[in-house]
Amino acid sequence: MQAQAMQQQTGHGQAGHGQTGHGQAGQTWQGQAAGQSGRADVLAWESFAWRSGAEDYRFEIKDHGLIGSLSVSDGRKFALPVVVWEALFDAVKTNRRAKAKADANLPARSGARWSEQESDELSAKFKTGRSIEDLAREHARTGWSIEAQLDKLGLWDRIERRPMAAHPVTEAPACRYP
Repeated sequence: MQAQAMQQQTGHGQAGHGQTGHGQAGQTWQGQAAGQSGRADVLAWESFAWRSGAEDYRFEIKDHGLIGSLSVSDGRKFALPVVVWEALFDAVKTNRRAKAKADANLPARSGARWSEQESDELSAKFKTGRSIEDLAREHARTGWSIEAQLDKLGLWDRIERRPMAAHPVTEAPACRYP
């Protein structure tokens, strides 16, 4: 959100001078605009400030639009040509789109912790002969997640990608060393 908001506001926008607004998760932003574009409804931002968590950030365009400077409230400052900032913002935007697309294809409980109850249910259903695909759909998880959990339960061989052979242990092996 932060980089995306900065990218949108360092270009041209539909707003008035001294705009203030709110972003996601308690983020606030404030911008100062220079209305030299010739059109009354389009403006170019000179600076853009926002807060995320405990940090304050400020992005400013300097040297007639050639240099962009990012300042953090702890004193860190980054100054790069605007074309480099634009490339960074594009990369962040592309990465976020790719992640959102990948996340959208994952089941709802993908990445969630396994509860003891859910593990027990998985074990019982697997022992009745249910397939990995069926279990993945039912538990809203990926097939890899189902296999990993079955492996932890000692029911699945992840290397061979098949159920473990049943080897009941009747007695402890004899000790070879005196």
